[in-house]
Amino acid sequence: MRKILYLFMVLSCVLLLVIPFIPNKTLTYTELATIITNLPQHGRQLQSVNTCKKNFDFSTLNQDTFVYYLNEDAMDVDEILLIRALPTQQKDIILKLQHRIDAQKLKFNGYGAIQMEKLNQAKILTFDDCVLLIVSNNENDLTLG
Repeated sequence: MRKILYLFMVLSCVLLLVIPFIPNKTLTYTELATIITNLPQHGRQLQSVNTCKKNFDFSTLNQDTFVYYLNEDAMDVDEILLIRALPTQQKDIILKLQHRIDAQKLKFNGYGAIQMEKLNQAKILTFDDCVLLIVSNNENDLTLG
């Protein structure tokens, strides 16, 4: 009986030490795409491959590898981009997303205080199979990050 109790105590201690290091399940591209598509878009419109390529300087992009919503008002920087990417591709994509944010900051610096606030709070998040950009001050959008 003592051996069983001792074994139980050892296993409990091991579990308590290991559990914090078990990674949480992260959302997949498909799950995030569904969530983004179902968000209230507040003036954002679904964009084409060409618009996404132009805004982020992507040389190749397929329709089934991204979801891109951009505000229809050129004076509003709200945008959400979800792009499917292998972990080995994510660094290059993050650089392009950051370049987009920096370019937008140059455009709005000095006169677009609300837009600058959105750009300063922009989030770039990585997941197992995708990268997500959120430029918004809407709480529903920011809860994705």
